[in-house]
Amino acid sequence: MEVYVLRLGHRKDRDKRVTTHSALVARAFGAEGIYISGDKDSTIFESVRKVNEMWGGNFRIEYVKNWKKFIKKSLPKTLTRKYSKMTLNG
Repeated sequence: MEVYVLRLGHRKDRDKRVTTHSALVARAFGAEGIYISGDKDSTIFESVRKVNEMWGGNFRIEYVKNWKKFIKKSLPKTLTRKYSKMTLNG
């Protein structure tokens, strides 16, 4: 089974560390990649690229403009109503 993380609502000026840590934790736990929605931020992509170069692996990072359309397009219809949202607040 392939596991990917969807990071919702990235804010370029406020969330650099949180989003980078989300990507690193996802990678450490064996996810194939992370999709980021919200503000497009090239520094996050560069950080993940450097980690892949240093430690190896093919961890993917992609920007998603509209996360709702992405979920509807990517998941089978039986799962689109069963996705869960994880936040920093629990």
